[in-house]
Amino acid sequence: MLLNSGWRVLRVIGSRRISIQNLAKELGTSLSWTSEIISQLEAEDFVVKHRGRTHYVSCATTSHAVSLQSLITEVPGLDYGKYMHGKRIKFAWTLLYEPKTVPEAASVAGVHVQAAYGFLRELRSRGLLVKKENTYVLNRKLLLWEFLDKYRNYSKLPVRVLWKLADEMLVQTREEIEGVAGGFGAFPKRGVMMYGIHYDYYVPKRVLSTEEIAVQSLVQLDDARLLALAVTFILKHRLTYKRLEKYAVKYDCRGRLKDIFTVIASRERRIETERLPAITRSELDETLKMYDVK
Repeated sequence: MLLNSGWRVLRVIGSRRISIQNLAKELGTSLSWTSEIISQLEAEDFVVKHRGRTHYVSCATTSHAVSLQSLITEVPGLDYGKYMHGKRIKFAWTLLYEPKTVPEAASVAGVHVQAAYGFLRELRSRGLLVKKENTYVLNRKLLLWEFLDKYRNYSKLPVRVLWKLADEMLVQTREEIEGVAGGFGAFPKRGVMMYGIHYDYYVPKRVLSTEEIAVQSLVQLDDARLLALAVTFILKHRLTYKRLEKYAVKYDCRGRLKDIFTVIASRERRIETERLPAITRSELDETLKMYDVK
């Protein structure tokens, strides 16, 4: 996770290619300290080391690194490093896509509620949040939102990231990786047989509850067939909105969860919702019948 020291180093590097020795001089820090921070930044693909008789460093061309440099360049007077590092970044990530209450965001970020209120005050004091009743979400019009979005979803793995938060990921890949079947990939072992051309994994490997698997499928679904299968899974396991909501908050799909229960309750011939693909009643009934689900 990006630290305050990392912001400091990246601000000094800017768009230059600079020797690590000269970088340390400009920072007024020791060569060993500077090298350690550079190694941390290199591990997250914020910078690239150019090794030779003299070691140089420059900003990486990854999307999150370029976005961060744009942030530093276009808002030079604002030192984001003071309030956008470590756990503060993870807390901000929880407010990227869907509004949450402070206790909800604290729970997802894994921070104490009191600390979360402190992080919230820092963000509000700089006009970065939009308040909706008792919930908050980051302003999408800001450069900071673009950087946090790219940084949150960046992965070194050759996979399609469906959802990511710090070290947790839900991904699709054509090759097997170290993880556990998640989302639709976990349906066959939970009584809803289906076939696909890719693997769906949750990383890191751990036991997933039926409720979490159901919500993970909401992140993935993008057509009527998958919607019908998600409804089938929820009904087969008699899952309620209340049992699924905390996972929907975590996976930023509470709106989709509300919509899927609208689909379940609807008797319209063609069912349309705000966030899910349209589906006909006959398509849905045919899938439910196939899996003997009422």
